[in-house]
Amino acid sequence: MAFEYQPEYWIKKGIATEVTFKAALSGGKGGQHVNKVHTKAELYWNPRNSFLLTDEQKEKVCASWERKLSDEGWLRVTSDEERSLIMNKKKGLQKLVQQLAQVFVVPKKRRPSAPTAASKKKKRESKEIQKTRKEGRRKIDPSNF
Repeated sequence: MAFEYQPEYWIKKGIATEVTFKAALSGGKGGQHVNKVHTKAELYWNPRNSFLLTDEQKEKVCASWERKLSDEGWLRVTSDEERSLIMNKKKGLQKLVQQLAQVFVVPKKRRPSAPTAASKKKKRESKEIQKTRKEGRRKIDPSNF
């Protein structure tokens, strides 16, 4: 089931049709050009209004992204790593599907490991030392002499 919700799954499903793109001024490399051209891509997606998600999936996504969602329920993903708006849109969409796929990853259950032979030996030795310490604190019984 975890394989089903890989990033490629959401792209094939058509998540790009539900995403609203907005261009903004981007900082960073580019010199004078960066002050004139809108190359930063902002993606907005509302999981509550999504047709791709079932009701259970919507609840899981909203619970997982509780702090990331705005008051109206919109998720905002930005990308400004590239100089091109088109590349930033692609990267932003990739970020969104990565985050969405991460919500549905089921973590493996932790299996506690057995103690190693060295740790067992060390524990035995420390118990022996503690035993001799406590034996030294006992009162001496004169009848044993």
